[in-house]
Amino acid sequence: MLSCDWEGVRNTAMEVELSLQQCGILLLH
Repeated sequence: MLSCDWEGVRNTAMEVELSLQQCGILLLH
């Protein structure tokens, strides 16, 4: 499954937003 990789977040704005959303979802769950 997708993990919250902050290193991978530093790519493109879209990926950053997607990563932030995924990280937020993981935190919420």
